[in-house]
Amino acid sequence: MLRAFLVIGACLLFPPVISAQQPCTTDASAVVAEIHRQILERTPDDAGPMAQRLASGNATVKDLVRELARGTEHTQRFLSPFNTPQQRLNAVGYLYRHLLNRAPDIGGARAYADAVASRGMEFVIDDILASPEYRQSYGDYGVPGSNLRYCGPNANRSTGTTGSPAAIRGMRFREMDSNRDGQIARNEWRGSTQSFKVHDWNGDGVLSGDEVRPGAARARRMEEQDYTPGDVSSMLTWSDADFRSLDRNNDRRISPAEWYYDVETFRRADRNDDGMLSPAEFFAPDDDDRTDSFEYLDVNGNGRIERNEWHGAAAAFTRLDRNRDNVLSRAEVVGTTTTTAAQPDLFATLDADGDGMVSPVEWRWSLRSFYQQDTNDDGFVTRNEFTGQPAGTPAL
Repeated sequence: MLRAFLVIGACLLFPPVISAQQPCTTDASAVVAEIHRQILERTPDDAGPMAQRLASGNATVKDLVRELARGTEHTQRFLSPFNTPQQRLNAVGYLYRHLLNRAPDIGGARAYADAVASRGMEFVIDDILASPEYRQSYGDYGVPGSNLRYCGPNANRSTGTTGSPAAIRGMRFREMDSNRDGQIARNEWRGSTQSFKVHDWNGDGVLSGDEVRPGAARARRMEEQDYTPGDVSSMLTWSDADFRSLDRNNDRRISPAEWYYDVETFRRADRNDDGMLSPAEFFAPDDDDRTDSFEYLDVNGNGRIERNEWHGAAAAFTRLDRNRDNVLSRAEVVGTTTTTAAQPDLFATLDADGDGMVSPVEWRWSLRSFYQQDTNDDGFVTRNEFTGQPAGTPAL
């Protein structure tokens, strides 16, 4: 059986392109033109608006690559239709060509084609852009398929963050940035080590780029998200594809029965406490720091979260502080047995078609962990395999 990992294989076969070694230019228009040639395979009609955003520090090269890759023209010309398995494989082939500048490896292509079917094209685009291969080859300011790298006045060459005063003023966690360099080092972080790791998406030991950009969502690197029996991971992204995937009955609301992540995160996002997540709550613009758990935020271990321990927006703290005592109790953040629904049947939420087996398309973690659970190698995970029960044990 094909043990398809979503690890981008070329990282292991070829040395990464070190962004600092790429030719560097301050010509934002030339960079935008090169991005268009790589992603849309044409020259831009007008590079001015994008070039201005790049030069002003309001966008990175990676932001512009994502915008074009997810845009209508790219989708219609290269990615559509993607209704059949072969069409999805063809679309994924174009994504490898445009975003990674190489032919796809068969395992990765098949896994991404499955992800297109289950989570949508935008999810796959974001995942490729968050992959170790893309990060090592191009970073935030390298142009895919080119040796060109932008190093204008508002691009920080060493960290890939925008270092303009305006960007720093608008950055997330900026009150912790004591040296005002646009990034948060571990010694600047006011919180636990576990909490820092939650926000250090790429594991480089500093918070920078999208990690400190307000409104940015963590792009899940699927190959790093393994399933461990009994361990329910928090939601890591809050994208359109995630919402559609969770909303099984297409009623534009997510119920506890459709939710297969931790209950605390659901409660944090359920702003009106009605036991359902609406699109407005799911895509809430205010920063409620919903991926940072109560235990990680409670640095002094006194069973409550003071304002100086809170990393989200002040408005979110006030909303959660239901008794207005200026601290967040466990009941207010996590809930109690009377206010929080029990964790749903995780296997049932995965088994979308109700056939008693979970296929790779229905699986929500890495394919590596799928095949670890598929102990009889038949291409499906049963309830007993999912829960780690011995073969022949009556299903729970």
